[in-house]
Amino acid sequence: MRPFKTLFLFMVIALLVCAVTAANAEQKGKPYFGRTDTAKFREVDYGGGTVYEMTLLDSELMETNIFYIKSGIIPPGCGIGEHTHKNMEEMYIVSNAPAEFTVDGETALLPANSSVLCPLGSSHALYNNSGETLEWLSLAVTKVKGKGDE
Repeated sequence: MRPFKTLFLFMVIALLVCAVTAANAEQKGKPYFGRTDTAKFREVDYGGGTVYEMTLLDSELMETNIFYIKSGIIPPGCGIGEHTHKNMEEMYIVSNAPAEFTVDGETALLPANSSVLCPLGSSHALYNNSGETLEWLSLAVTKVKGKGDE
């Protein structure tokens, strides 16, 4: 697997955190820097085959309603199966390869280095139909701090 492009990852995370962080929110305690480490990936199956992921930042680190920022890889022919969240919105970012994304039954091919927002209550799925391992990030924001519906 080739590593994430550091600048791309930094810019995406900085943009997302700035966009959803309240102006008066502040980080408590020791600064934390989430970095992708493939040795820390865990295998999961969300209904589309085995994917590998790790949490970079979680809700306990911030006073905002950010529930998590995750990093992961999806092998060719695998994906994250269709699902719906009732208490949170998600944004998926694919970096190195195109991916098939479905929101509320509408499927589109996302080009590499693109993102898609999954609004609250929408059904959504991500599938790697390319011949290479797909690198992705996801960001979830909850209606109520710390209360997701995973």
